[in-house]
Amino acid sequence: MRHLLLLLLLLTLWGCDDSGTQDNTTQGNNTQGNTINNTSSAENNLITTCDGMTETDCVEIHIGERVYPLRLGSFTPFAYDDEGESKMVVTLSDLIIEEATETPQNFRYQIWGTDGYTFGGYATYTNMQNGYIEVATRRVIFDPAQELPNSYNVKDTYKITLSPAK
Repeated sequence: MRHLLLLLLLLTLWGCDDSGTQDNTTQGNNTQGNTINNTSSAENNLITTCDGMTETDCVEIHIGERVYPLRLGSFTPFAYDDEGESKMVVTLSDLIIEEATETPQNFRYQIWGTDGYTFGGYATYTNMQNGYIEVATRRVIFDPAQELPNSYNVKDTYKITLSPAK
């Protein structure tokens, strides 16, 4: 009986080797630390969490089941003349970060407002390169020549959904 208890104790201690646990935890913290860097360079705009519905500086990029939350304040805005009024904007294509896709031209885009509105149809990547999001209001602005009907009605953008282009 005594030998059996000693054997169980040794097996228990042997199974409790946690030498790899510390390394995994450290790697996880380093990974998280690298993604929470809100600088203005494009590759560092990805953050770990934000809620586009409630945080006015957050826009979520959705591709399949993956969500890439971004802070608009981490992008460098520029002045855009919107029918005679200057607005500080970011180009929509800048929000399609490399972590989401390395081939943005292979997708089509739907832009959603917090009220559930999205304009009918989809935007192409070319549309996204010629479209803007106002930093202060998250209002989407497309050049009218692009003929994206009712796209001006997306007033408080919280997410952009990517789906494969047909």
